[in-house]
Amino acid sequence: MTTIVNLTPHPVKVMGSNGEVMATFQPSPNTLRLGEEREVIKDDFIQVGPPDLDDEPVDQGDILNVPLVKKSFKGTTKLPPKREGVYYIVSLPVALAFKGERDDFIIPDDLVRDEKGFIVGCRAFARL
Repeated sequence: MTTIVNLTPHPVKVMGSNGEVMATFQPSPNTLRLGEEREVIKDDFIQVGPPDLDDEPVDQGDILNVPLVKKSFKGTTKLPPKREGVYYIVSLPVALAFKGERDDFIIPDDLVRDEKGFIVGCRAFARL
């Protein structure tokens, strides 16, 4: 029998073709995340202002300078051991970071969304 351990920070629901929840995998206490590195790009901002609805000049006080950063991800040392018959639900960034190394890492696939576009479940799992 196969065991599935959810290493994401939120429940993962598997939905049937009729939209019914077939199984819910609650988060494990041992969430698996990648480390992050952020580097501020000096003097690089994205200027955000109100929408230009009728070609009127924008008041400079309405412009927001949002910093632009360079972000990268690095691996983690807290990997679970490979165990026969065990799959681990992980985030897409984690699955990509360990692609080709961990065939026991799976991600939610064939996502199900509600009327507002929020993900409420999946119909399948995928391996990268």
